[in-house]
Amino acid sequence: MNGTLWSSLAGFGIALILCATAAGSGIAIAVPLLLLAAAHLAWAVATLRLGRIAMPRFVCALAASEVLLAGGMLITGVIGFVPFLALAGLSWSVSAVAAIALRSARREPAALPVSRARRPGVFVLVLIAEALVVSAVTTPALALSTPGEFALPHGESHQGH
Repeated sequence: MNGTLWSSLAGFGIALILCATAAGSGIAIAVPLLLLAAAHLAWAVATLRLGRIAMPRFVCALAASEVLLAGGMLITGVIGFVPFLALAGLSWSVSAVAAIALRSARREPAALPVSRARRPGVFVLVLIAEALVVSAVTTPALALSTPGEFALPHGESHQGH
């Protein structure tokens, strides 16, 4: 399960950034971005369900095209620099884990020792640490997206509501 949890959490972060970018874009850009976000969510859930990286070859190819897409959106002003960096970083990290999974799948699987059972406490700590890293990358990207820039700051009340 090495990297599987990280990849799934990063997939959720990528989907959130794509949804925020779609919310601040025109319909011609929003629809493909929302479809890509839905694909990321489906892939992240499938990866968690399988307990291994789902479609690792496809994920490696998708990361390169996604970074090119994000670069194009950065140049045209659809996405800001921080959301671009977050999207590119998360995409490449998912791609790296998928490439490692592909490489390890080519080698002959060695027999695992019987004592290598998952320990729930360690799993929860790893889950929390990885979720904190993904949220630390995703939150500034969401705040600096177009909808995030127009959001009411926390702690302020709406007048008349």
